[in-house]
Amino acid sequence: MIAPFPAAVSTSTTGRWFGPTGDTSFGWLTRSSSPSRCGVVIVPPFGYEYWTSHRALRVLAESLAAQGFLVLRLDLRGTGDARGDLWSGAVMSTWHDDIAEAVAEVRRAGADSVSLVGLRLGGLLALSSASALSVDRVIAWAAVTDGKRYARELSMLSTQVPDDENVYGHASARTLAGTVLTDTFLADVASASSRTLGKPAREVLVLDRDDRPASSALVQRLRDNAVEVEHQVCGGAGSMLDVPTEEATVPVGHVARIVEYLAPIAATADEVETDDSHRSGVVLGEHGISEAVTTLGPHRLAAVISSPVPSRSTGVTVVFLNTGSESHVGSGRVWVEFSRALAAEGTTAVRLDFLGWGESPDEGHAPGRPYDGHTVHDVVDAVTALRQSGHERIVLVGICAGAWIGLRAARSSAVDGVVAFNPQLYWQEGDPVEALMSDTRKRRADEIAAIAAGAVSGEWDRLEAGAPLCAPGRWLEELATSAFPVVLAFSPNDDGLEYLENRFGARLHRAQSRSGSPLSVVRMASLDHPMHAHHRRHEGLNIIRSLVQDLA
Repeated sequence: MIAPFPAAVSTSTTGRWFGPTGDTSFGWLTRSSSPSRCGVVIVPPFGYEYWTSHRALRVLAESLAAQGFLVLRLDLRGTGDARGDLWSGAVMSTWHDDIAEAVAEVRRAGADSVSLVGLRLGGLLALSSASALSVDRVIAWAAVTDGKRYARELSMLSTQVPDDENVYGHASARTLAGTVLTDTFLADVASASSRTLGKPAREVLVLDRDDRPASSALVQRLRDNAVEVEHQVCGGAGSMLDVPTEEATVPVGHVARIVEYLAPIAATADEVETDDSHRSGVVLGEHGISEAVTTLGPHRLAAVISSPVPSRSTGVTVVFLNTGSESHVGSGRVWVEFSRALAAEGTTAVRLDFLGWGESPDEGHAPGRPYDGHTVHDVVDAVTALRQSGHERIVLVGICAGAWIGLRAARSSAVDGVVAFNPQLYWQEGDPVEALMSDTRKRRADEIAAIAAGAVSGEWDRLEAGAPLCAPGRWLEELATSAFPVVLAFSPNDDGLEYLENRFGARLHRAQSRSGSPLSVVRMASLDHPMHAHHRRHEGLNIIRSLVQDLA
């Protein structure tokens, strides 16, 4: 079996927009220094599976590139860094267009032979798009085969948007992990099925997971249509698809099987001089904002910059930091939404990946996990690089672990403000990291109870009056006397706010009451901890807007 992590061949990845001007698609192209005339387009899954599988799809792309393939990981319209959103509902047809443009882009880059790899819903999209694109092979990876059943699963897992909070203009809109689901979209998904497939390609690999029913009907249908089918079952997919991003791992057996299946194609193909004349930037939307893929600092941290029309610039740059173990697009794509909204109003926005996260180099730090020590240095490097390139006033923004990192980085970098959503100041490097706040709360149950009891008895106020401050207390005092504005914004009943109020209540009150205090604590009315409640995100965006206005 071919190893999916080849060390002998280096690869490089570039983000690119492609397709018609004004209607571009987006993806990440990975290649080695000696690519062949063979290409692969990877179609990702939908919803939360996009985030949990991100690392695995990057490893797959790099592994295939090391075998000589030109590999394009596609972001479907309204997802990832692609243009658009899911509010219109009618996105399924545009996704087929995106896949067609991705295949065309790989061919423009020099590939004569192209194969499609699709994971979950991406597998069904790949199968249904392939026949019109004359691709050589299709890999249906743990593919959705019954759109009606899948749409029902999405509906059951999602949350109804209350009628009085519906900002989409669609009746019965729903959200799932920050992803918008309209009735139109769910109906389109429900109508998709592998039952109507003809002959997608001459050869197809159906790669199933071992803890779900096999795709026997799909395999038989393909064989009935004279397709040469290989059917494989592998374990380990659950560690990629069924867990939070913080716990997701690469299913090595699956990746290795895909590489092994495709490798013989590139092994006999001629090398090609690839075309580097791709667009690394694009103009988006009616406001004339532009986006560009770049790298920052000595470690070449990956970043996407949303820039306003120069004549409307506020002179403020907002840097969005990784949330949890998710890529730079943010929890439920919130950073993409916020970046483009701010850029439309005149503020530059940067979506940053730490080492080992998203599209940044690994350098021994992959997969990225919350509170990794190097992340603070990564932010400092990125801020320094932005300063050197002319960014005047810089604001760091993060959620939870990203907020903690932003507050730490602000100690040693020249920033002009920090907005920290739901920071947990009790965290210390080396603490165990749980993916769910409920798990952290369970682990801290005795500590939480003791802190609450101390608040009631007045123990903490007496202790602080006569003893040196503990580490979080010193940090809080440092924030309260910083040279730049610091906003701590909390969701209702958030653990981070509970900790500050119970452990440092009097000190927190004094800090906010000081004349000209840079520290403010904002209690959000209804926005949840990871900002998955899409229809309530305006609360968070308005907090950022307020600080930007003060600095502009």
